[in-house]
Formats: sequence, structure tokens, C-alpha cells
Amino acid sequence: MAAQLAEGQEAERATRATDSPRRPRSPTTSCRPPSSGSRRSCPPAGGDSGATVPATDVEAWTAALDASADALGGTAEGDEDQTVTRGALLGAVGLLRSAVEGTAGLPAEAGPARQEQLARVARDRDAGVALWQAGATRLDGLVLDAGGEHTHLFLAPDGDPRSVPREFQEPDED
Repeated sequence: MAAQLAEGQEAERATRATDSPRRPRSPTTSCRPPSSGSRRSCPPAGGDSGATVPATDVEAWTAALDASADALGGTAEGDEDQTVTRGALLGAVGLLRSAVEGTAGLPAEAGPARQEQLARVARDRDAGVALWQAGATRLDGLVLDAGGEHTHLFLAPDGDPRSVPREFQEPDED
């Protein structure tokens, strides 16, 4: 009985090693434009660029983030580590969506209301990227533990994929 259980667990780990990295690639790609685009009006170092984000961009980013959440939500249930990893990635998508929604409601005129909104956008965006990094790191560990190869699904903190450290870049990002 114990041998059968061990075989079943090994098969499950092998399935995770091949399936887990495939599922989040699309959400990672979908999260990059909203993460980097929100920096047009709200630079990473803080401050105010004075720019507003076109409604068409906000709509496209929101749709991409919703698709990311749907893809991640469709990931099969697994053990506690998988559930926590998926929760981190879903939470990151939610925070990035909140940042995008904040750029849509950004007052055009300079002043305290705009500064407060920019602070919320920056906070949500930066927390979303940080949470995504945590989930992506954990996913990489799960895949390695299951006998797979490294899978790097990182978002660049400044929104520029070229700023992801070289060792974490996918070959097609070089």
C-alpha cells in the first residue's frame, strides 16, 4: 500500500513538473503591459509624470488581467504549496488590476487628489509585482522539486523586461 501511494505521489509530482510551468506563462505575458504601462503616469521612483493613461489601454490591460486570473484560477488543485503559490499569483493579478483601475480614475489636474491616487496606484502595482515575484519563485521551487527544469516567470519591478536579471530571463527575452 505504501509503495502504491509513493508511486502515485511521484506521478503527481511529474505531472506538476510538466503542467505547472505551462499554465502561468500566459498570465505572466498578460501582466507585463499593465505593470509597465501604469508607470507612464506613475513612475517607479514616485512622483508624477503628468501623463494620463488612455481609456483603451485601461480596457485592454483590464481584459488581459482578467484573462490571467481566469487562467490561474483554472489551475488544478494540488497540495498546500501549490495552493499557496496559485494564491500568490492570483493575489498579484488582483493588485495589478487595482493599480490599472486607479490609473483610469486618475484626476487630470495636478493637486492633492492626484497625488493620493498616484500613491495608491504605485502601492498596488509595486505590491502586485512583489507578490508575483514570490509566487513565481515558489513555482520555480515546486517544479524543481518535482524533477522539472527552472521556470522563470518574473515581472520586472520597473516594468521593463530587459531589467529582469539575466539569470531569470527566458531564452526568448534575451
